[in-house]
Amino acid sequence: MRVLKTAEFAGSPIEIFATPNPNADNARLLVKNAADETVQTLDLPLNEDVYQWAGVDNSGAPLADGKYSFVVESYKDGAVLETHQGSIYDEVREARLEAGKIILVFADGTKMLADEVSAIRKPTPV
Repeated sequence: MRVLKTAEFAGSPIEIFATPNPNADNARLLVKNAADETVQTLDLPLNEDVYQWAGVDNSGAPLADGKYSFVVESYKDGAVLETHQGSIYDEVREARLEAGKIILVFADGTKMLADEVSAIRKPTPV
């Protein structure tokens, strides 16, 4: 399921859906750790919606395993046009009906309403 949530990094690249504002002339991806600290800032191509984050720093050394979130910042003439969270695909382990609403439970224990999912696809083998 494609959702707005943190991703669990364990050494393998993470596919991020990071669409810059169509009026932007520059865009950046902010990578934040579990403490919400920005650990990396990357330039995003304006004409692509999907970005493969390798999980390495600017020198090529791997970042620590753990939870990361991704923020897309779009700029026009140096001013911020828009800021939004990038989405990721994550595996649903369980679906529950609670108080008349469908709740999805992900592998890391995160729970969210089914209507917060923006896409679904068949898992790809690792």
